[in-house]
Amino acid sequence: MYSHVSRFLQKNKIFSDWRDFRRLIDTIINEKPKHIWIPALIGECYECNKELLVPASTCLTLAYTSIILIDDLLDGDGRFSKHACNPPQLANMSAAMVAAAYQSLLSIPLSDKEKICALSILGRMLINVAHGQHLDTGDVTDESTYWEIVRLKSGAFFAGALGLGGVACGVDAEEVGLLIKLGEEYGILIQIHDDLRDSLEVPANTDWGNGRHPLPILFAETVEHPWRDRFNSIRTQVEDSQLLHEAQEILLRCGAISYGLYQIENHYDSAMQLLHQLKMKNNAPLVKVLDELVHPVDQLIKGLSEEG
Repeated sequence: MYSHVSRFLQKNKIFSDWRDFRRLIDTIINEKPKHIWIPALIGECYECNKELLVPASTCLTLAYTSIILIDDLLDGDGRFSKHACNPPQLANMSAAMVAAAYQSLLSIPLSDKEKICALSILGRMLINVAHGQHLDTGDVTDESTYWEIVRLKSGAFFAGALGLGGVACGVDAEEVGLLIKLGEEYGILIQIHDDLRDSLEVPANTDWGNGRHPLPILFAETVEHPWRDRFNSIRTQVEDSQLLHEAQEILLRCGAISYGLYQIENHYDSAMQLLHQLKMKNNAPLVKVLDELVHPVDQLIKGLSEEG
């Protein structure tokens, strides 16, 4: 699908004439993120012609790139500095990518009603993600804010991704609605999975020192437990491998990791219930990607426990 998206974009005059724009899109495509493959995955489940999914996958590629450009600007990561683009240029290109994403959807060979549905899904996704990014620039000190951000960012993005795949396959409105709900659950699962993985990484993930609050770290900082003061005192000193090991052991002892696994189990169950309501010809590809979110975290925890 990545090569299909690249060829689709090359037909666009903006893509061929605007070199910086093209380089940024090529960077994302060459990384082969699973995110932009979602419409094709949905097409596989409904046994839909892959060619029908190319405009939706292209739309998602452009929207995804726009989102991470803004995220880069908000976080100051400098991920795209190698392209010699300054912040105003990146912001400008992000706006262009959103416009190009909408144009891509107009190429889907479906009825006007279905195209309007696709445009509505994209608009809702982009607005929610922007709202979530706005909240994420603040200080996340409570769990309710954490869940709102997760729902608005990762949840909304994947809700849109699955919804766009469904529209491109021509499924009915009820089915699209179920896909959107499933996408939200999938996005929340991805965020919890990433938070658990990042919190247990060795050497320390940057989340420990940059003030961000993945779910396990937020839990250990805010929930009453015997090691909370110690955890808060060493949280930003985890460049020291011994202190990182101690902090990660506290995550295990205080229940932060168990709580994350509990949330994964709950959202996985919700996702599977939605999946079984869908009228897919073959849901095995979606079952596989859902299962892939559960097993790696178990392995990380097992490895950390064996080291202890």
